[in-house]
Amino acid sequence: MKCVVFYLILSLSGFSQNAADIASRTEQKLRSLISFQAEFKQVYYSSSVSTPLTEYGTVYYKRPGLMKWAYTEPEEKTVLLTENKIQYYFPEDNQLLIQDTTDEEQSNNIMSLLTGKTHILQDYDAETAEEDAAGSNYHIKLIPKYNDIENFILLDIDKKSLFIIKATFFDWAGNKQEFIFSRIQINRDMPDRTFDLIVPEDVEIIK
Repeated sequence: MKCVVFYLILSLSGFSQNAADIASRTEQKLRSLISFQAEFKQVYYSSSVSTPLTEYGTVYYKRPGLMKWAYTEPEEKTVLLTENKIQYYFPEDNQLLIQDTTDEEQSNNIMSLLTGKTHILQDYDAETAEEDAAGSNYHIKLIPKYNDIENFILLDIDKKSLFIIKATFFDWAGNKQEFIFSRIQINRDMPDRTFDLIVPEDVEIIK
């Protein structure tokens, strides 16, 4: 019986170390990327609304800190991240919202995860989640170390590229936000003009 218990302890320890190793290697890989481009599907599931909000678009990133989310459906809009600033452009409303952000505010969201700015093992405990049948992806669960609120993140990570192909954020209220990435292009040549935000002269600017 003692041997069985000892074996189980070793097995659980191996799973824990495996998840931490996956998280560490993923973070290092993402930090090393020069650029990437991917199509995305973003779904927000609200605990108070039966129908989820589904949006589509393309995300662009260029090191060291340029990121652009170009939404195409169901409504066109653009989110542009630069150093310590986020701009939201809504063509339908002819509005441009500009917000200053701190490094702390950017440290635990999809943008920081994809660019490797999130210190995963510093801020989260990593657990191994169930793998898919094909076994082509890693599945890990990230649980905040310093937050009593029941939030957590599930990540699907491609085993070859170590790129996050799916990220699901769960909050304490039962809501979740899901990002699914496809047609991923890594380290492609990407001119700076990709991140230009062209708005009409009469756009309403909100700060």
